[in-house]
Amino acid sequence: MASLKPSQLKRILANHSVSELELIEKDWLFLAREEQLPPVQWGAEGCFIWNVRAGRGYGKTRLAAETFIHAVQYGGFKYPNLVGATAEEVRDVMICGESGLLACAPKDFYPEFVPSLKKLIWPNGVVSHIYYGTEPDRARGPQSDFLWCDELSKWQRPEETFDNLLMGLRLGPNPLCIVTSTPRPTRFLMDLENRIDSQGQQCTIVTRGKTQDNFKNLSPVFISTIISKYEGTRLGRQELEGQFLDDNPEALWKRSDIDDNKVRHPMSL
Repeated sequence: MASLKPSQLKRILANHSVSELELIEKDWLFLAREEQLPPVQWGAEGCFIWNVRAGRGYGKTRLAAETFIHAVQYGGFKYPNLVGATAEEVRDVMICGESGLLACAPKDFYPEFVPSLKKLIWPNGVVSHIYYGTEPDRARGPQSDFLWCDELSKWQRPEETFDNLLMGLRLGPNPLCIVTSTPRPTRFLMDLENRIDSQGQQCTIVTRGKTQDNFKNLSPVFISTIISKYEGTRLGRQELEGQFLDDNPEALWKRSDIDDNKVRHPMSL
């Protein structure tokens, strides 16, 4: 149905009841663009990380929320957990945001959000725990079979936190991880896309996208002001087109030199 012309679709929908139309209107498989659906490589031959690297407004949060809900409701995942940069971002974007889990969850599968316990409790008894990129030690203990990690480039300690979470991603027959991020050219994010296992198999499948891919769902004011202002600029290539940018040729220092010389603690004099 999603591939039909508007005139063909109108004729088909005219024969459906109001309740059927409401179901279709909320069906992510019907609404999503093809590139927003999980790639066939994800979960096959050791490729367990799906990294969605896309510009602002692409629909990353909706994509991940819908995928997460489907995994809990139909996928048989019993230990799906959430990880964001801070408590506020998990709450305001991943859970309570306009494209977050509560907005996307169907009425008959609506979770209970318990902020004080850092949990989401789903109608089928599955519990999702919440973790933050500021607390790598807290991420050391939990076990998972599904992870949604949002905006890794904003995590205070991304590598340590993410690696601790992956050590716990060991439950179920086929544990999976989805990563959503606006690209910042950090070494960690770049390495994540090229991660391989001990057998030389690729661990990550990458979906790239642009802000322009979701124009029909974006405000005309946003398109006419933000897009027109930053399109074609270095910032626009990163934030709108989802590109990793190389070093600015006019910069005094190379990013690789900074990354190679980082230290965890100040040197004593």
